[in-house]
Amino acid sequence: MNDTHVHLEGDKVLQNVARIASEFTRSGDVVGRVGGEEFVWILPEVNQLLAEQMAERLRQAIAQGSAAGAAPNVTISVGLAQLRSADTSLTLFSRADNALYDAKEGGRNLVKLAA
Repeated sequence: MNDTHVHLEGDKVLQNVARIASEFTRSGDVVGRVGGEEFVWILPEVNQLLAEQMAERLRQAIAQGSAAGAAPNVTISVGLAQLRSADTSLTLFSRADNALYDAKEGGRNLVKLAA
């Protein structure tokens, strides 16, 4: 974003995406910016199907609502990983990150589930 638009515009976009994402969180969920344009959304006690549905709704909401105000319209790519018994925080994040890159390489504006 900041390579295409000035940093002030990029900040507006990030704030708008964060606002939209916060509208989708439930009590107990955690949403945070990991760095750059990447966010994490932790969904406790959610099965894979519901997590995919929630991620898809968020993806659609950002695509439709991110242009509110003066910020440029954006879409998101989502990498989704479900916690496995052998996972550490690092392996879980790594699998989600790989799924994110699969979504980006698959054309962007997609939700992809980690292997």
